[in-house]
Amino acid sequence: MAVCSVIFTMTAYASTPGWWTSRGAVNPALGTNNYAVVTQGQLKRFTQKAVQEMNTNLPGGAGSDLNGIVSNWIAQYTTNGYNATNLLPADSQAMTVGQVKYIANKVYSKLIPLNYAVSYPWLNTNTTDSQLATVSQLKTVFDFDLSAPKLAQNLTVTLSGTSAFLSWSDPSSVTTYTLQQSTDGGLTWTDVGTISGALTTNTVTGLTLGGDYQFRLIANGASSSSPPSLSEGPPAITLTAPTGATLVP
Repeated sequence: MAVCSVIFTMTAYASTPGWWTSRGAVNPALGTNNYAVVTQGQLKRFTQKAVQEMNTNLPGGAGSDLNGIVSNWIAQYTTNGYNATNLLPADSQAMTVGQVKYIANKVYSKLIPLNYAVSYPWLNTNTTDSQLATVSQLKTVFDFDLSAPKLAQNLTVTLSGTSAFLSWSDPSSVTTYTLQQSTDGGLTWTDVGTISGALTTNTVTGLTLGGDYQFRLIANGASSSSPPSLSEGPPAITLTAPTGATLVP
C-alpha cells in the first residue's frame, strides 16, 4: 500500500516593503551592515516608522501599546532637546534578541489576527534572548507589507486518485495566485501554476503514489504579494489505489 502525504506549510515572508523607503525606516547614519549589532536607535526608528505605517493602513491602527511606546520615546527627545542628528546617548547601546522580540510581539499581535502575517517571525532558532540581535534580524521582524493582499483563508485539500483539489477563501484585491509545490519537505519550492485572482479552487494532477507533497498559495496584488497561506489542518492521505483515497486521522 503506497502513501502520498499532502501537507501545507508556511515560510517567512522575505521582501523589502515600500514603506521602508517612503517613511525612511532605514537610516544610513545608523548603519546598514546586516551583520552588525542592532542599536537602540535603530530599533526605535524602525518601530516608529512601522507604527506610522500601521496607523495609516491597518484597521484599528497599531494599538495603544505601540503608540504609547513611541510617544514616550518622542517625549524623551523633545524634553531633552535631542533629535535625529543629536541622538540620545542610549541610542548607541546594543540591543538583545529579547528586546527586539518584545517589540515584534506587539507588532505581530496586530498583524496576525487581520491576516497580514502567518505567524510571529522568530529571529533565529539558534539564539537566546540574551544574545545580541543583528540588523538582519531587525529587518526580518519589520518585513511586513500592508499594501499586499491579505492571506488566502480556509485553505483545504482533498484527494481523488492521484490529483489534489485545493480550495480557499478569496481575501480580495488579488490579481493572481501563485501555487508552489515542494517534494523535499519544504527545502525547495517550485511554481506549479498561476491561478486567476477570481478563482478560489484549483486541481493539481499527476501526483505520484508514495510521494510526499507540500503546497503553498501566495496571493499577488498589483505590486506586492502576501505571505504563503497556511492550511487549517495538515491531513495525511493514504492512497490504496490510483482511483481512491482515505483520510487518515
